[in-house]
Amino acid sequence: MLRDKLHLLDHITPDFPPTFLWHGGQDESVPPENSLLLAVQLRRNRVSFEYHLFETGVHGISTCTQEVETPEKNCRAWVKLCKRWLNRRFAYTP
Repeated sequence: MLRDKLHLLDHITPDFPPTFLWHGGQDESVPPENSLLLAVQLRRNRVSFEYHLFETGVHGISTCTQEVETPEKNCRAWVKLCKRWLNRRFAYTP
């Protein structure tokens, strides 16, 4: 079945790219457990990653701002966290 062939967890290898993950705890479309399973697979394969699970936040809230009609103050922190992670990954100092 095509869905089985495309299952992301089966494609995590030590060559997988560094990954930043975040998930809203109120997501009913994609269970937060999916991100946890991905984080476990990344760790098992020694892939560099950072993972944040927020208590609140539903599916598809983007940058969590009024501009994108998804204001979610708690989850909005992911943007700054990701920026810091990217800066560390690329040794960038603004």
